[in-house]
Amino acid sequence: MALMLPLQVVDSFCRRCCSSNACTSNYDEKKLAELLVNKASLFDVIKWQRVSKKFRKAAQKRLNSYTRIDVQVYSRLKKLREEMHNQSKDLCFIILLHSFVRFILKVSSNIFMQHISTLLVFLAFADRLDWHPTLTLVAVELGPNHLGIAVDSLLKWKDVRALFHLLITLSRNVEHLCIDSPIIEMLVAEVNKRQVKLLVSLLCQSRTTVKEQSCFNEFTIAPIDNVHLPEGPFFPNLKQLTISSQTNQLEHLSRLLSYSVSVNLIYHVEEMDLLCLKISIGSGWSQSKHFRLFRHLTRFRQWTEASLLGERYFQQFGNSFTKRRGKASPLNAYT
Repeated sequence: MALMLPLQVVDSFCRRCCSSNACTSNYDEKKLAELLVNKASLFDVIKWQRVSKKFRKAAQKRLNSYTRIDVQVYSRLKKLREEMHNQSKDLCFIILLHSFVRFILKVSSNIFMQHISTLLVFLAFADRLDWHPTLTLVAVELGPNHLGIAVDSLLKWKDVRALFHLLITLSRNVEHLCIDSPIIEMLVAEVNKRQVKLLVSLLCQSRTTVKEQSCFNEFTIAPIDNVHLPEGPFFPNLKQLTISSQTNQLEHLSRLLSYSVSVNLIYHVEEMDLLCLKISIGSGWSQSKHFRLFRHLTRFRQWTEASLLGERYFQQFGNSFTKRRGKASPLNAYT
């Protein structure tokens, strides 16, 4: 959204026009940032960290508040986005800019804050679903410190990159993670790819020619993104992990062992309280039909180092996990 520059103008104007009363100015600026950040879209909040220090602190406070995250795959998410494309919050922010103009004319911070409070009431009735501005990715607050993220089953590379960057932003304080099996493979694959890019970059830097140029520049796999992997595990404070999978999705779990990414790069195995694998086997069970199931589970247990977890690791088999999840999800009303 093209609101970054107007917010920077608002922030600069408030600091300069209210400089006669420094304490009040700092308080109003902080309060304004918190009010806007708490009611804004999650994707806007991530961008607004560049507006000012006050906005950065307010944004990081909200981003660090999520301790539980659910990441799930939905087959009709792209269609849902197309249906809701015209339902945008941009009009509320246009009104916000109009309020700022009125504030300039009246030169009164109290009046400006009254306008802000009124506008936040409009934002409170906006859609709970926070859509990515351009991609098929949506986030929704499911409760206090609880965030739900949904992606379409037909992921494109841009969707994967956006989801990966979002998880990096939110990963620091996550303690409880519920995730579908295709997403956990995507996460491990992205970690593997970035490790390869990093190794290639280090190799290019170490093997330089006389002209101090890398002899591998022409063969670099891809440029390294500005968003780097966190030091240590991806989820450093993770305590509970729940992975849901259909029987025809177990290959995603089996392939985790093939990426050469240690589970300790995702979370601390020793600090885990619970690792639960939920498997939906459908309406019927056939041993001959599902003879490969336990082969996939064996490879998954090897990757997770389940032997170290002991009784903290367990598996659930059922035929109604998806139905229960659908009833509990706010997205169910829109699909």
